[in-house]
Amino acid sequence: MGKTKDEFIEDIFDIAFGETKLKDELLKERDYETVTEKIMEFSDNALKWEEGEDQAERDLIVCYTRCFYGEHERHTSSDYIEAFRKENKRAFARYEELLKENDIYSASICAVINSTDYDGEIF
Repeated sequence: MGKTKDEFIEDIFDIAFGETKLKDELLKERDYETVTEKIMEFSDNALKWEEGEDQAERDLIVCYTRCFYGEHERHTSSDYIEAFRKENKRAFARYEELLKENDIYSASICAVINSTDYDGEIF
């Protein structure tokens, strides 16, 4: 059986505001307008990203963990971060390269929203 109307509404509020006190207050007040505005904001931002708007303006970082296998099946790992200042194609190409490597445990590509110590250098 599917969700009830109330379960659906609670899920939508959760998508908009997460498990927060604000979500609980808005749900109690049945403030559908605020929730709709937040979901539209998410939708507009996703559409901009999909259509490539502002992507050239973004700084990206590629983060990954490389595993080193030693004797007796013991291994160590090291974390790496590579920064790409307004070089989206290069960042995505690097990410794709990492996915093909056997010793990569995990990899992520992330947009830099704000940073106090980010200088755009590959380190």
